[in-house]
Amino acid sequence: SRMQSAFFPAGCGRIYAEMLRYADTNNSGTLNKDELRAYLDSTGLNRAQKAVLFELASTAKNPYE
Repeated sequence: SRMQSAFFPAGCGRIYAEMLRYADTNNSGTLNKDELRAYLDSTGLNRAQKAVLFELASTAKNPYE
């Protein structure tokens, strides 16, 4: 699976938790595609890592695939 093939640094869970907490810039309680992209693009993660995190957080078409 992609989750197994993508390399994640120690602290992946922390990265995911921070994304859920801080990416909601309009305070709607949910993350939309634009918020996810803006947050993920601000990280030092590679494309494969961003793809996995996006897929975990959204059912929208994944822009990192």
